[in-house]
Amino acid sequence: MPIPSTSLIRTLLPRILIPATTVFELLLLFREQAQPRACYAVVRLDANAYDVLALADLDSAVQQHARALLQLPLGAVPGLLLPTAPVAQATTGVDAVERALHATPRRRLVVLDEQGDVAGILVAHALGQPKGLDPLALLGPTVLGDTAPVPPPHLNTRFDGLAPNQPLPVGQRVPLIVWVGAPTATGRSQRSERFQFTFPDEHTPVVFTVQVLAAPESWMIKVVESTMIVAPPGTTTQEAEFLVTAQQPGRDTLFLTVARADTGVTVQHLCLPIYAVQEPPAILPPAARQQVTVSFPLEDATLPRSTVEIALHPGENAEGFTAVVRGDLHGHTLWETYRVPVSTDEIQNAALRLRQELTNIVLHPGQPGGAAFPFANNTTLTIDAALARSTAVTLADAGQQVWQLLFQSPRAPDALKQFAADLRMLPLGSTMQIVLYSQRFIIPWTLLYDQPGPINADTLDWSGFWGYRYRLEVIPPGRYPALTIDDQPVGVLALFNDERALQRFTTEQAQVLCDTLDMAQCHSVWGDAAVQQALRTPAAAALVYGYCHGVHSSGAVREAALASESALQFSASTQLRLADLRRLPAAYLARRPLVFLNACEGATQDAFYYDGFMPYFIEEIGARGFIGTEVKAPQLLAHNVALRFIEAFAAGQPVGTILWHLRRHYLDTHHNILAFNYSLYCPGAVRLAVVQGR
Repeated sequence: MPIPSTSLIRTLLPRILIPATTVFELLLLFREQAQPRACYAVVRLDANAYDVLALADLDSAVQQHARALLQLPLGAVPGLLLPTAPVAQATTGVDAVERALHATPRRRLVVLDEQGDVAGILVAHALGQPKGLDPLALLGPTVLGDTAPVPPPHLNTRFDGLAPNQPLPVGQRVPLIVWVGAPTATGRSQRSERFQFTFPDEHTPVVFTVQVLAAPESWMIKVVESTMIVAPPGTTTQEAEFLVTAQQPGRDTLFLTVARADTGVTVQHLCLPIYAVQEPPAILPPAARQQVTVSFPLEDATLPRSTVEIALHPGENAEGFTAVVRGDLHGHTLWETYRVPVSTDEIQNAALRLRQELTNIVLHPGQPGGAAFPFANNTTLTIDAALARSTAVTLADAGQQVWQLLFQSPRAPDALKQFAADLRMLPLGSTMQIVLYSQRFIIPWTLLYDQPGPINADTLDWSGFWGYRYRLEVIPPGRYPALTIDDQPVGVLALFNDERALQRFTTEQAQVLCDTLDMAQCHSVWGDAAVQQALRTPAAAALVYGYCHGVHSSGAVREAALASESALQFSASTQLRLADLRRLPAAYLARRPLVFLNACEGATQDAFYYDGFMPYFIEEIGARGFIGTEVKAPQLLAHNVALRFIEAFAAGQPVGTILWHLRRHYLDTHHNILAFNYSLYCPGAVRLAVVQGR
């Protein structure tokens, strides 16, 4: 029989936590509860694993770290998070739950309802009174004085009368207020995401511009006040306010963007599911989706804004997506929402086709009388110019078809077609930011080709490829740390394959990493066993770099294959699968390093669902960003790309600029398009702080 709802413990903290949540923030959440010792915190570790924390679970950590504990993310506290798979309330029998409880660390289980939302928890034993120092004592007056860590100002988007998935009567105006709120959200109608930012001085406020967008045929948005003003040390002196009115029933999405008014730099994208009805139902239906946030730090007002931001979100059915666009075009800023009439199946097929065409170039056998497999040659990077153009024709043709599918399909609105045409007029080197609310839009954006007309070896225009023209960055949902990595000294964790055939590459890369960054803090390991140990207890690092073999597994390639069976090979006779990484368990990357996985198919996403090394490193263990390859990577080119990247990264260049220059360098100098293989999943402005004398 299903788990009775009366058996569930519902004294949960008001939001689901992640390993990046600090202990300070967790203690504040407990402190806000009327009976903190009767409450539990649910921590989501990945798509299939949770942990449940009680206040008493912090006791041993308090004994070890005391006040230093406050600054640590939950994932960095040794032994605190113990992952367990959740159980389904509607399908899991009581007997199975009993067995699962006794096999679970701390004997607690997260219970999900039919929609996958947390319905409550089960506990197999009563918690006794904690022994030793009370964790809440860390938040007492003696600690929260002048020397205590105080939560930094942050954005807390409050939805007055417009909670996620709350039924909204058609024709009724509902206020939406955006402000900087309390240290933590205290109700389901709030969203709390922290941002560290520095006020110019103790008197000067910071001004933000808030934009709210929705499908114009379904929603009417009236702007009451679009400017939010925040005064030191984080008090809202003016809220942004909007009136939202549904014009027809149905489920949809509201999009909010918050930007610095002085620079126009976006600091938060928020996707809010909304639900319009003719009459309020007597019983609330289950929530369809939860809000999704992409949050950027505010600490640097000098960062340049992206030229174009495209946020992609799935529609309520399989036959369409929504694109929310902010673009600086023709001397004005465009804010618009478009319906993209592209099905999930079409997107999956397009991603497969683009990757296959790039793979065909890697594996091109060569011309009669010439070198075999010229693009995978381990002695030279340079390709015959005529051969380079002829082999790129089918790739450009596929890229043009995908571009037309996304922006120029017969059912696409005229405004979307015009926007796509205007993109071709952007200056060289413009930044293009793709925000991935939709997990189906994981395609190699560098390979889109938008030059009109027939394509052959004579008409091929390299600048038609988006990777040649734009600084591209793809942003998965998440809360991103400071864009400038100011770790001193700079730590590096390098993970290498130990095969003798690769030794000439790995030895040089290890030496360059140490010489260019910091010899004393460069930790290099070779081989499967050493790599697994390093990931269990990673050294503090600003950069995690891997050079090895890789293979992507997918049901689109072979029957019944899982993306979690994708593997990295650090020794000749072993494979480290994504599933194995999740079982290590690898330690949370508390320093939020950039991860550069220089391996075949390291950035490839499954065609059918969102899984792979990129979401694992970013969303599960805390990387600030990820660089990887879409298809197979020739060894010499991968080696050369690594050396050039390390040199530019050490010089403080932004990673988006580095990869853009590398794509153009190898194509212009060596007629080699395979640097387009590398995709960036993080803000392109991430860079290393340059210290004089290093």
